[in-house]
Amino acid sequence: MKKQLLILVLASNPFFSWTHSFAGLSRTTDTVVVLNRPQTPKPPFPYNIENLEYDNAASGIHYSGTITYPKSGGPFPAAILITGSGPQDRDESLFGHKPFAVIADYLTRRGYAILRVDDRGIGKSTGDVLRATSKDFAEDVETGVKELRSRKDIDKKKIGLIGHSEGGLIAAITASGDPGINFIVMLAGTGLKGSDVLALQNKAVALSHGEREEMAEATKGLNKLLYHAVLFSNERSLQSEEAWKTFLSWKKNTNPVTVTLMGCGDEASARKFLEAQLDQLNNPWIIYFLKTDPADFIVKLHCKVFALNGSKDIQVLPDQNLAAIDSALKKSSVKIYSTEKLPGLNHLFQQCKTCTAEEYGKLEETFAPEALATMGDWLDKNVK
Repeated sequence: MKKQLLILVLASNPFFSWTHSFAGLSRTTDTVVVLNRPQTPKPPFPYNIENLEYDNAASGIHYSGTITYPKSGGPFPAAILITGSGPQDRDESLFGHKPFAVIADYLTRRGYAILRVDDRGIGKSTGDVLRATSKDFAEDVETGVKELRSRKDIDKKKIGLIGHSEGGLIAAITASGDPGINFIVMLAGTGLKGSDVLALQNKAVALSHGEREEMAEATKGLNKLLYHAVLFSNERSLQSEEAWKTFLSWKKNTNPVTVTLMGCGDEASARKFLEAQLDQLNNPWIIYFLKTDPADFIVKLHCKVFALNGSKDIQVLPDQNLAAIDSALKKSSVKIYSTEKLPGLNHLFQQCKTCTAEEYGKLEETFAPEALATMGDWLDKNVK
């Protein structure tokens, strides 16, 4: 019996794999299922809400978003919310949850202006998301920063970035090239090189599904050799040669039963499997993510930094990534920074029970109040 091998779960979110399961529409009856999401903000709102549209003249991309800001006072400290991997709308909507709407509502009530924007190709935003990389998304964020700097109601000396998962990496990339950024908040942001993030993530996800340690570890090893192969060369034939060579070495040191369960027991099956995985991995976003080390950008930062993770995160493992972020910050010029792990929270900062990725849509909580308060308190202390 062949074992289905999960090579890639996107580092920021598993939306591509699981969204259809929680879309609120039954495939058999077409009955709309009402999902209870008590944290989703509802009017009336005690702050201003403005639809905002602006352009990047150089790239020809048009952006559409929402800015919220207090009704009085100002100029206000401000932040741009940056979504995780995969095409996301301004609320980072998934499984009926709208975490960015919740964050924007909470922080605006605490006195901040918050801009949240539809990703390229989503809503009224234009641009090609399928061939874009984290670096391209950083350019999108920088365009948003320029828009905030053009507004009289924004404190230009207190503009920052709040990124979730891949959005944390994008925040670091943006701020490393813009000394005017005042702060960044990395919510489940990556600190390890992308290839390590994905290898660890795939093992953790497999274990959360009840996979045996031996199988999960073997899968991790096979993932890493495939990541190496796709980065080995831009030529597909050389990638295939490298993948086969390293596969034979991996196979020699792996339990034959495990190899067979993975569907790689004979040469024909193994070659077919490897080629299928290389097909999947050969796309601009994945290649950029695999080879990118966030430390290369974090060490160039000068702004204030706060990195926050949940202890039950199985997509961006908290201990390893927070340690890597802390290590890079110590080598930077950043004077104000901290890292923190909140107990019991998953990758989406929900209080979880089984803490699997499939549970995200089953939980009513969108974003744990303690995570909101922790972020808000840090911003009040270090920014406002």
